Amino acid sequence: MENEQRQRRGASLLFLAFFTACLGTCGACEGAFQLQGDRYLVAAPDASPEEADAQLEVAALLASNPNRSALAASRIVVSLLLVWGGFMLMRRHANALWWARNAAVAGALWVVAQTLSAYRHRLLIADDLATAAALLPDSPQVKSTWPLLNGAIVLVVYIYLLVRLNHPDIKREVGAK
Repeated sequence: MENEQRQRRGASLLFLAFFTACLGTCGACEGAFQLQGDRYLVAAPDASPEEADAQLEVAALLASNPNRSALAASRIVVSLLLVWGGFMLMRRHANALWWARNAAVAGALWVVAQTLSAYRHRLLIADDLATAAALLPDSPQVKSTWPLLNGAIVLVVYIYLLVRLNHPDIKREVGAK
């Protein structure tokens, strides 16, 4: 029975380590993509020339957040900390829980900062956005609450990660190297 519980804890730790490393890898890729800038702003292929111009203007306005580069660079750093924490969990290193917890807290703080920055930016460009979107009454980009929803979902993921990292079985398994 004890051996079966130990195997279950080991599998749980391995999944958590893999999840942490994957979360970090995806975040680092997203941060690198955001650092590249506005290269991939395109209009819908079936849009009229006026709609295409309006779509590009709306996309450029949404991408003009002045905090974008700083948040993207910090996203890369936080995500690499998550990757490192995941690898340390896989090796059951003595400081693995400390690294993974701190990386998860940093990730959660980054999500809050990113969400607030995106929300504030939308408030600041609301008039310009409304003017540019006059030709796009049904545009999902203009009406979107995606930054808030996305921030809430990712924050829940980080909170789940923190709860799992503080679970007694995980602590016991990392300490039982």
